[in-house]
Parts: sequence; structure tokens; C-alpha cells
Amino acid sequence: DEDVTPTDGYAMLGAATADMHFPRGYGWERGQRMRQQDDDMGAMFSSLAMSIIFVFLLMGVLFESWVLPVSIITTVPMAVMGAFWTLWAMGSQFDTMAGIGLVILVGVVVNNGIVLIDLVTQLRAEGLPRNEALVQAGVRRFRPILMTALTTIFGLVPMAFGSSSFVGVGYGPLGQTVIGGMMAATLLTLVFVPLLYAAVDGLRQWFYDLLRYVRARPVAATSEVEG
Repeated sequence: DEDVTPTDGYAMLGAATADMHFPRGYGWERGQRMRQQDDDMGAMFSSLAMSIIFVFLLMGVLFESWVLPVSIITTVPMAVMGAFWTLWAMGSQFDTMAGIGLVILVGVVVNNGIVLIDLVTQLRAEGLPRNEALVQAGVRRFRPILMTALTTIFGLVPMAFGSSSFVGVGYGPLGQTVIGGMMAATLLTLVFVPLLYAAVDGLRQWFYDLLRYVRARPVAATSEVEG
């Protein structure tokens, strides 16, 4: 069957031979190609994790905060979800090229969130309340975010639907992964990032208020004793 991938074939072979008892010295194992594929996938997921960590640290330095970037980095799982749904809809397999697309997505999809939250920070510095700053930033950044996403998506259409390949490995899954991730992240960034920003900022403010209360309480108690 042409739809059966090597991974599926090895899974079926393992299920078929699970109850078989081989003579002494006989058995079966996966070939060098499958072991190399597993190693490549492991290295790809390690690269994906490192890219997320580096992007988060960079945003922490730029925003001078380790709390607010949390609302932006959540665009990454949104993009991953959109990428896998696109691969499933296109009938493509998750291969090395799709993994490279995920690593690329980490550095691309956070841009819209950075642009949005940066304007929110500027508006709040000018004295606007948090909710009003979020609304104005969403309205003013909607067109730039949409234009950036659409130019990236349409630029990758030939790769996603073409038949180009390199040493037998097609580029289609890479383009499909980036397109699906960009579409999902762009739509969800305008909705979930402001909500998460408000939640994280509210939690941070609550923590600071609690910390000030705890620090001020012993002073108040000492004053009452002296009085």
C-alpha cells in the first residue's frame, strides 16, 4: 500500500511478531535507516526546545521582564497545533522537513505577539489603563500583523503545494507546516495573547500587592506596640 509509511510498516511488523518465538540466535530489529531517523527526530526536538528557550530569554531581556513574555510564548503551541492540523488535512507525514518548519515557526510566530505587547507597554507608559491599551493596540496593530502573516503565507504556497525536493525529500511538509502555524498563530494571537497578557499582568500586580502588604504588616504591628 502506498499510504503505508516505513514507521507504520515497522509498527505492523512488530505487532505481527510480538507473539512469535524465534530460535536461539535469531530475531529482527530495525535497520540503520530507521535508527538514523529516530536520531534525527530526537535532535530536531532538542533544537525545537532550545529555540523556544532562547526566544523566551531574548524577550525577557528586551521587555526587561520575565513575566510578560509568557503571554507571547504561548503563540508557539498555537502554531504547532495549526501546523499538525494542516499536515493532517493535506495528508502529509511529519518528517524531517516538517520538523525544520516547526523550528522556523518558533522564531516567526512570536513576532506578532511582540509587536502587539510592545505597543501595549508604550500605551500604558503614556498613562492608559490596561484594558484600553489592549484594545487600542489590537486595533492599531491588526493591519500590520495581518499583512506580515499573509506575505509569509502566500510566499510559501509554491513550496507547500509544489513537487520540489532535495535528494528525494520533498519540501512540501516544510511549507505546509509554516503556513498552518502562521494561520493559527495569527488568528489566535489577536484573541488569546491580550487575554493572557491581562491575566499574567493581573497576577503579577496581585503578587506585588501581597508582597507590599506582608512587608508593611510587621511595621504596623510594631507601631501599635510602641503606642
